[in-house]
Amino acid sequence: MARGLPPLALAYHGVADVSLRRDPDRLFVRPEDLRRQIARLREWGYRLVSFGRLAGEANREGYAALTFDDGFVDNL
Repeated sequence: MARGLPPLALAYHGVADVSLRRDPDRLFVRPEDLRRQIARLREWGYRLVSFGRLAGEANREGYAALTFDDGFVDNL
């Protein structure tokens, strides 16, 4: 486990390639950007875990969880 990496919870609303005109509040992340972000977390030494596990072990260095807020249908 990587030392010194604070636990992270990254909140997303949706994953889609949506133009800024249709998404002025920037609620969506493009699939390729999400893949790049996950790859970067792993390069830094993070281990992706469920949010429940992150919450249960909140002091665990090097844990990261992705959450999808607001329950958009496409997140199913």
